[in-house]
Amino acid sequence: MKKKKTKTQLSKSGQAWGVVLIGVALLLLLALVSYHINDPVQLTKAAGSLKVRNWVGPLGAYVSYYLIQWTLGYPIVVLPIMLFLFALTLLNIRFSQHRLGGIYLILTAWAVIFSVALAMPEALRTAGHLREYYPSGLIGGWIAAKLVIFLGEFGAVALLAIVALALLITTNQIEIAKLVHEIGRLFKEARERWAERRAQAKIKREEKKRLKAERKAKKKRIVPEQEEEPPEKMPVEPEIDIDEHLGQKEQIP
Repeated sequence: MKKKKTKTQLSKSGQAWGVVLIGVALLLLLALVSYHINDPVQLTKAAGSLKVRNWVGPLGAYVSYYLIQWTLGYPIVVLPIMLFLFALTLLNIRFSQHRLGGIYLILTAWAVIFSVALAMPEALRTAGHLREYYPSGLIGGWIAAKLVIFLGEFGAVALLAIVALALLITTNQIEIAKLVHEIGRLFKEARERWAERRAQAKIKREEKKRLKAERKAKKKRIVPEQEEEPPEKMPVEPEIDIDEHLGQKEQIP
């Protein structure tokens, strides 16, 4: 009976800690999402009078600054997600330890990949000599810089793409053969749609030309009919000389 009571107390305590962790995860997520690079990073009495854009105030600006600048940049948002999942286990929402560990590993791997991807454009532009690690964070920027220095621009991008593809296959448990078949099918459908659109466009052009030719022919037939016929010329009577006519009358006996 005593053991059962102790187990119940531990369960309730774990649930309480689970609720606390959910609250912490939510606040941390809000702080990271609303991070602004120009927010003051200090926890002093004067911090309350400074204008802070972070949704969690000066503390949120302080925590999000160090998490984003010194770890993985914006992909560090996986941290509150992990805290939330762990809190669910404390609330007796059970995951198998193997499955939960796999989720943590995959989330961390994706966070690193995205962090390196965010730093890659600047690493390529500076030939691996980064001076600013925003928005990728120190870890992502350092990895991207080393990839560019030791593998060159093409090699760094190619390796990042290969690792991302491998992680995508692992995450979704995709079979390579099915993936290649699906990509081929998509390309085939794209070609068929393109050919169909070209055929439809050709038909429309021909139809347009035909209608235009018909309108021209119809216009040529209508125009001569609408022309007015010239008025008929009235016969002009010859002019009669009155004096000559009177003279002829006088000569009549």
